[in-house]
Amino acid sequence: MPAETRRVIFTKNELIEAIYDYNQIARKKLPPGMIVSCVPVSEARVAVRLEIFDQNNDASEVVELSPEVIAAALLRYCIRNRIPIPKNAAKSIQVHGEDIALAIRMRGRTSQPVLMNSDGSAVGKRPAEPECGGQQAAGADGGDAASS
Repeated sequence: MPAETRRVIFTKNELIEAIYDYNQIARKKLPPGMIVSCVPVSEARVAVRLEIFDQNNDASEVVELSPEVIAAALLRYCIRNRIPIPKNAAKSIQVHGEDIALAIRMRGRTSQPVLMNSDGSAVGKRPAEPECGGQQAAGADGGDAASS
């Protein structure tokens, strides 16, 4: 069964926008301040390292976002910007150069055969054997048809 894979690639600015938007509803909030650096980290688990500068304290803090948080932020971004994402597809995130990609993998349904034999059976399948009352059909020489 064929599968379709699609990647939606987000620039750093789009990723930061998605993170800010998601932070409004997230249970665990980012530290206060402005994101001054956003660097994808390619390891066994894809992550994003943010440097957040707080003007009130004149201090920076480095935060690393998990793949789950990144994926949630990107999916929310897609929904809000009307980018179609299939509900039942498998989704993952990947580092794509300096950007992040949302990879979407969809499994195709079992499809009807495209090519048909003259008897209506699918190409590559043997035509149905005629019924012989439970016995094998004999060849012209009286032997089994299977041994001919």
